Amino acid sequence: MRIVRYHNPRSLVQRGVFSTPWAGFEDQINRAMDAAFPGFFTEPAPFSGDYQPRVDLFEDKDNYHFRVELPGMKREDIHVELGDGVLTLSGTRTGYGSDGKLEQKSEFTRSISVPNRVQEDKIAARYEDGVLAVALPKAEEAKPRKIAVQVK
Repeated sequence: MRIVRYHNPRSLVQRGVFSTPWAGFEDQINRAMDAAFPGFFTEPAPFSGDYQPRVDLFEDKDNYHFRVELPGMKREDIHVELGDGVLTLSGTRTGYGSDGKLEQKSEFTRSISVPNRVQEDKIAARYEDGVLAVALPKAEEAKPRKIAVQVK
């Protein structure tokens, strides 16, 4: 899930033209949210040094899944490693200017703890349409089992 701050289109216009009774209240809420969660509602520049790709983590009956947004990256620039219970994603993003010349390279690393009970030899990763999907199959002892209850 991603939380995105709502931007009122009227806020781009001067307050006097489209003045609402909520205008001051919106500003107070925005300041309170920025104070409570500094940097949470702002998106880092994609080619700055503090770029961290967005990661979705979820599980189903048989697998743990990780999806990482890596738009515009080439497959050879993405590295996935698993060691000591940590899945490490790293890569290099390259930005080009309108004239086609290299503007900036930005490296990132993202580490995620994974449960100990995965089948390391069956891990699969797929990169398609700017999204890296990694599936870690659960070990047999980690899968839920149904137990029949007998009534006497």
